[in-house]
Amino acid sequence: MRSVIQKHLTIPFEYGLADCCQFVGECVEAVHGYNPVDGFEYETEQDADELINRYGNLEALVTAKMGLPTEEFCDGDIALYEQTDGSQILGVVDGDRAILKSKRGVAIWPIAEAKAIWSTR
Repeated sequence: MRSVIQKHLTIPFEYGLADCCQFVGECVEAVHGYNPVDGFEYETEQDADELINRYGNLEALVTAKMGLPTEEFCDGDIALYEQTDGSQILGVVDGDRAILKSKRGVAIWPIAEAKAIWSTR
């Protein structure tokens, strides 16, 4: 997972290649050997929004793919956060924090602020 994080520190945000979902998928794959966002096909922000809107929001899309969120979590699990503008963003659990890839780069948010967490085990 560390190598994925390091990689994303050096590459710019790009929908479909280096965004929050692709980052999380690569991290989970590094930890567990599978990519939970395989099948999330989009190339632009508009494409991503259309995919998300088919489910209602990002939380519903991840729930459809991963099942119900969990109360127990460990490193490599998927965390969802709501941003100040109301949009949602995914991160990967790393101890008592989550690491996220946003348009502004890689960021760290407290796990206590996560709206939902899905087990990747």
